[in-house]
Order: sequence, then C-alpha cells, then structure tokens
Amino acid sequence: MQYEKILSTLDEIKTFSDPFRLKILLAYGDKNEPMTVKQIAVKLDEVPAKVHYHVKELERIGILEIVETREKSGILEKYYLPTAENIRIDKNFSTSEGCSEELQEMGGMVLNTLLDEYGRFRKYTNKNARDAKMTMGTVYLTDEECEELDLIVTNYVNSKKYSEGAKAYVHGFLLFRKYDSPEGD
Repeated sequence: MQYEKILSTLDEIKTFSDPFRLKILLAYGDKNEPMTVKQIAVKLDEVPAKVHYHVKELERIGILEIVETREKSGILEKYYLPTAENIRIDKNFSTSEGCSEELQEMGGMVLNTLLDEYGRFRKYTNKNARDAKMTMGTVYLTDEECEELDLIVTNYVNSKKYSEGAKAYVHGFLLFRKYDSPEGD
C-alpha cells in the first residue's frame, strides 16, 4: 500500500466526491483487511449490486485494487483493498479551470461524513468527555506556516496505525482562509 494517492484530474475528483464511496473506504476501518463486494455490502447494510458499481468506480481511478482472488463454489471472489493510506487533491488542481464546484462538493462530502460520524458518536457514547476532543477558532499563519501545520497534522495522524489497545477515533482537519476579517485580502 502506498502512503498517498493524489487526485489530479477532474474525473478522479468527481468520481471520489460521491459520499457513498467514502463510506466504502471507511468500512475498511483500522485493520484494513481485504474484503469482497459482498462483505462491504454487509458492513454497510446495502445491496451488493450498489456496492459493486461504486467499488468498480473506485478501482477505475486507482483508489481500490484487487489484492486477491479465490474460487468459492465455482464463483471467483475478488478481494479489494485501498491503494493508499491517504487521499489528497493535487495542490495545483485548485488553479485548474472548472474546479471550484468539485472542490466544494468534496469539502461538503467530507463535512457531511464527519457530521454523520459525530451523530453516531452522540447516539452511542456514554457521554464520556474523554471520548471526544474539539477545537475551533481563528489562527493567524503565513502561507508557509499553513502548509507546515497541515504537514504536521497529516504526518502525526499517518504515524498512528492499528495496535492492540488503541481505540479508533474519527478525525477531520479543516484549515481554510478566513475572508471576512479586516486583515483578509
């Protein structure tokens, strides 16, 4: 598995921007064990035909790959895994023509997924304050410091793998320019 998959074309970003496809990737969880379309469908409580279509689209753009095939009762089972630990949009994509809508769609998908996960947390948690940490505010950074902070957070999160005794936490890191302040451009 590679460290990072960079989405650099409009087709890749549009294809990945479907919220259901993010749910497929989240179904792998921390252990990241290969799964068939049927196993993914069971985890997501969906019909296999729907999952199959979306898995094929993720495979087409290189986000999922077949890592193993097994024959079972005359049927060939294909086992899929994500190709990378992280998926990012190419920094130069934002300067491409026609990208604004796709970036907004992608941002909305990430936020909606984060809100869904937070909703599940609130529904099932025992309200233990140690189970969630939140922060929000305004920070003043140069462009270089913004890049550095993004890299620090990304590297830290990527260094944390599944291990015995570790609990899974959903994370979301969103850092964007504030334009309503007097200091904004």
